[in-house]
Amino acid sequence: MAATAGQVGGRSGLDVRSVTVSFGPTTAVDDVSVTLQPGRVLAVLGPSGCGKSTLLRAVAGLEELAGGSIHFDGEDLAGVPTHRRGFAMMFQDGQLFPHLDVAGNIGYPLSLKGIRGSARDEEVARLLALVDLQGYAVRRPGTLSGGEQQRVALARALAARPRLLLLDEPLSALDRSLRERLAADVRTALTVTHATAILVTHDHDEAFAVADDLAIMRAGRLIQHGTVLDVFRQPADAQTAQFLGYSTVLAPPEAERLTAYLPVVVRGHSVALRRAALQAAPIADPDYRRGLEGTVDRVSAARDGWHLEVLIEGIGRVPAIAAADVVTRVGDRVTLEVKRSDVVILGEGGQRER
Repeated sequence: MAATAGQVGGRSGLDVRSVTVSFGPTTAVDDVSVTLQPGRVLAVLGPSGCGKSTLLRAVAGLEELAGGSIHFDGEDLAGVPTHRRGFAMMFQDGQLFPHLDVAGNIGYPLSLKGIRGSARDEEVARLLALVDLQGYAVRRPGTLSGGEQQRVALARALAARPRLLLLDEPLSALDRSLRERLAADVRTALTVTHATAILVTHDHDEAFAVADDLAIMRAGRLIQHGTVLDVFRQPADAQTAQFLGYSTVLAPPEAERLTAYLPVVVRGHSVALRRAALQAAPIADPDYRRGLEGTVDRVSAARDGWHLEVLIEGIGRVPAIAAADVVTRVGDRVTLEVKRSDVVILGEGGQRER
């Protein structure tokens, strides 16, 4: 599956065509095609072992292709060594030079380009400000936290002024809260510098925070490609939906029963539900009936209210949420409002708006 190639300012960006990478009898990347326009960030998302890092290394020239080709700005990169591609890589561990201070690390690629003296110092200062590390120029990498080291690594990668920046799970070693903050900062840095970049990650939240476009890989193959919003709003299949964080996928019979309460008719297709798809409220009068109902099977507190598991006859156990001021206990009967915006019908056809 390939995206449509495009040009920006006369440049055509990255064009990966039917790329296959094999290690002996094992095919790690299987006939993958994808394009990336200049100035955009592509997140390659998938579970461990799906081939995403191998694809990144192939783009960098670190893995030999068993088939296909890689072009950048119209140039076939076959035979072009890694150091002549004009790309830069940022790794999970940063790989900073321990014997150099922060300024020395960031300034190293500038020196290789012949930028020295005051011009080098000014560029280092600009990049330190970009990654919010003003005043860190004389610090050694060993005195920095993990998040600070990755900020330095990002600044050093950007200092190389790469045609394409390749980020291989750069935040995966950090704890969740720090990863979320740094992902937003990475997005800002890439946007400000108009960088063209590929981010490899297994974390969909990180991909959503950093990227413009999303490519889903599974078992070496490209499953889906598009803008981040398009892929999230319409996953290609049930497995992709679950990987992207949808809490539940209902098979066709149960899906039809649920969507009977929506202005849409579903025939023969599964549906994926976000947790917020079902809004629960107590039934004050046992004789009162209004639409979909169920019995609360589990209750847990959450920042956005109460997270419930509700048993619905003919559908089974599904997630729901209730407002923080709603008193809900296991065994309570609740009425459920189905939010159309949080229900995704998987596959094309088989549905129509009423």
